[in-house]
Amino acid sequence: MKMKNIVENIYLFSDENSRSENVTVILTEEGPVVIDAFNSSEQWKVVDAFIKEAGYEGPKALIYTHWHLDHTVGHYLTFKENYPIYAHEKAKQYLSVFKERYLNRFIAHEIVEPTVNIIFPTHTFSNTYTLSKGSYTFELVYIGGHTEDSIIIFERKTRVLFVGDVLMSHPDRMVVPPSLPIDYGVDYMDLFKSMKKIKQRIQSDSVSHIIPGHGMKTDPRILFQQNEEYFQSLHSFVQTEIQKGRREDWEKVNPAHVFPQPWWEGALDKQQFHVNLIKIYQYLTK
Repeated sequence: MKMKNIVENIYLFSDENSRSENVTVILTEEGPVVIDAFNSSEQWKVVDAFIKEAGYEGPKALIYTHWHLDHTVGHYLTFKENYPIYAHEKAKQYLSVFKERYLNRFIAHEIVEPTVNIIFPTHTFSNTYTLSKGSYTFELVYIGGHTEDSIIIFERKTRVLFVGDVLMSHPDRMVVPPSLPIDYGVDYMDLFKSMKKIKQRIQSDSVSHIIPGHGMKTDPRILFQQNEEYFQSLHSFVQTEIQKGRREDWEKVNPAHVFPQPWWEGALDKQQFHVNLIKIYQYLTK
C-alpha cells in the first residue's frame, strides 16, 4: 500500500498489490472526509490506522464514487453507523440488487471476503450535492458513464477533482460498461459523454489535480488525453475489423496490433483489452 500527500491535508492511498485501487482521506477541520472504501477489510485497516493516528475515531463522512464493491465494502468491519455515507440515489438500488443476486457467487469465487457485509449509503442525491466540512467544500456531481450511479467530486479549496472509474490512470484496465448485468443500462457512448463532461470541468475549474479510482494521480489534461486516445483507438480498430468482415474471435487479437507501445502489465490487462473489443463490437452492431 502506498500513501501520498497530494496537497495539504489530502492523502491518497493506492494498493498496488490489487488493481491499484484508490482511497483518499481529506483531513478537514471537522474531521476526515474519505472518498471510496476499497474492496477488503485488510486494505481498509491501513486507512483506519491513519485516521486514528490523526486523532479521530473514524471518518466524519464517506463518499462512494459508485456502487462497485472495490469502492464500497472495505470498511464493513469498522462501520458502526457512526458516520454518514454519501452516494448517488441509484447506488443504493444497485447494491441491493447485487446483495440479493450476486453476492453469494462472489463469496464462493473468493472475490470478496466470506464475512463481507454490504454497507448502504445513508445520504443520497439525484443531480448535485454540496458537502461542507470546515474550510473544505465538496461538490458531488452525477455524471454516469462507468456505471449509472457514477459521480465526480470537486473540492473547491484545493481544486482537486475525484473522478472514480470514469477515467483511469491506466486506461487499458477499464472495462467498457456494462461489466455486470446490473449495469446494463450503461452503454459505450455514455462513457464518452461523461469523459467530455470531465474535460469541460477540467477546463472551466482550473483543476489542480485529478484522482482516478485506480492508479496514481497525474496531470489532468494528460490523464484525459490518455483515456480518450485509448478508447478512440479501440473504436477505430473495431470499426475497421467489422468492415473487413470480422464477427468473432476478438479474444485472439494481439494488443500490439492496436497499440505499438502497450500499457498492459499482465494477463488480466489483456483480458480486459479483449473484453473492451467485444463490448465495442456489440455496441457498433446492435
